[in-house]
Amino acid sequence: MKTIEIKLYQFSELSQSAKERALELQREFYFETGIPFIQDAFNTINEFCHIIGAKFISVDYSYRNDISYKFNADDHLMDMKPMRLRTWIINNWLPYMRKGKYYSMPGKWINGKYYYKKRYSKIQFEYDNCPLTGVSYDCDILKPLLNFIEKPTDINIKDIVSECFNSMLNSLVNEYEYILSDEYLIQDIEANGYNYTEYGYIY
Repeated sequence: MKTIEIKLYQFSELSQSAKERALELQREFYFETGIPFIQDAFNTINEFCHIIGAKFISVDYSYRNDISYKFNADDHLMDMKPMRLRTWIINNWLPYMRKGKYYSMPGKWINGKYYYKKRYSKIQFEYDNCPLTGVSYDCDILKPLLNFIEKPTDINIKDIVSECFNSMLNSLVNEYEYILSDEYLIQDIEANGYNYTEYGYIY
């Protein structure tokens, strides 16, 4: 039996060449696994599809940069003028894409425990507080729709839906590109406290 001692290093203690190897190995990991918590994005897409009556098929944010879905609209919707379409969306979709305005008020102590008072308004509503699933992807997919409601333009309902899905795709593409950047990878490595050999391999 023999004992082998291995000297381990934090990322910041590595040589430049070892840092480059460590970053490349970490980058390869995300090439294989993709965006962390991608299920959050799928949940947003599926909830959006549920509301508008669409079907999500697939998304590729790492190679083809493509998102596939099915959405059918009746002829009367396709023929609507901008202001009438805006009204239809407000009446049929928007009630499921909003949350009551959040209020927080001073609480009080009860039996040694402090209880906060909070509530959501039933009159005033917000659309920029992640109303679908509670994550930021909600705002990404809803942005084109809310922009149309704020300022209607001469496009049809399929164009609006297409812009929503493309907005979501762009968000995922940008997020994936950032995840592969040195800036993110270094933050990820340091946050996880990885130890390395002197050659930049995780121990």
